[in-house]
Parts: sequence; C-alpha cells; structure tokens
Amino acid sequence: MMKAALGAIVAVLAVVALLAVDYMNYQRQLAQNQQIQQLQEQLQLANIRNEALVNRLDEMEGQVRKMESASLGGVIDSANAALIEGWSAMVDAVERQLEQAKQSMAKDKASSSQSKAAPSAPTEDGEGPL
Repeated sequence: MMKAALGAIVAVLAVVALLAVDYMNYQRQLAQNQQIQQLQEQLQLANIRNEALVNRLDEMEGQVRKMESASLGGVIDSANAALIEGWSAMVDAVERQLEQAKQSMAKDKASSSQSKAAPSAPTEDGEGPL
C-alpha cells in the first residue's frame, strides 16, 4: 500500500510539475505576445514618422530647387544656357550659308568651265561670239 501511495504521490507530483511547466510556458508566451504587440506598434509609429519625414524632405528639396533657380547663380546659369543656345543656332546658320555658297560657287565654276570648253556656234551673220 505504501508503494501504491508513493506511486500516487509521485504521479500527482509529476502532473503538478507538468502543469507548472505548462503554466510557465503559457506565461512566457503571453509576455512574448505583449512584446511583439508593443514592437509592432512602435514599428507602425516609426513608419508613420518616416513617411512624414520623407514628405517633408520632398517639400524641402522642391523649395531648394525653386531657390536655386531664382538665385543669382540660377539666373546666370539660365542666361548662359540661352546664350550658348543662341550662339549655336547662329553658328549653324552661318555653316548652312557657307555650304550653300560653296555649292553655288562650284555650280558657277562648273557652268563656266562648260561654256569655255564647248565651241560656240556661229550666229546668223556667220561670226562667232566676240
């Protein structure tokens, strides 16, 4: 009987120990779930702050671009770009005119050399050109 009672006590202690371990695991799981929830909330707040900062940064960059374009340096850069574009257009026009002049001169030269090379036809009075 002692053995049976001792066996029952050991069995009860084993069950109590298992229940205690299971309860401790449950409490630890609850604590971990709370930590996870807190971390998720912190992450959401950080994401919201990050989005706000990114939006603010975009606004500031836009303002900087406006200020740069309105500043003296920006105006000078714009004027330089316009000047360079104007000079480039003028040089292109001069190059086209030079090319047309070369072609015209070559055409005139070719036509004058053809007229010198071809014999002149006598006129009605029987004489050639003077």
